[in-house]
Amino acid sequence: MFGEGRNQELSFKLIFCVFVFIGAVSSLGAVLDFSDAALFAMGVVNIIALYFLMPIVKRELNSYLARLRSGEIRKYN
Repeated sequence: MFGEGRNQELSFKLIFCVFVFIGAVSSLGAVLDFSDAALFAMGVVNIIALYFLMPIVKRELNSYLARLRSGEIRKYN
């Protein structure tokens, strides 16, 4: 997210410390609400990405199933 380098590492550590401080002085309810909102936001982004990647996933799944049926890939029980 930040890349590599001294400045990027310092900015990441600074942001991390700010959020640790905010989490320490906030009430538990506010921290849990924020974490729930962050997880929801990440979930929405992933669902949108899955929608756009659906044709690629479908093509790869069909390729895998065809190779499995042909015996090119061995099925282990």
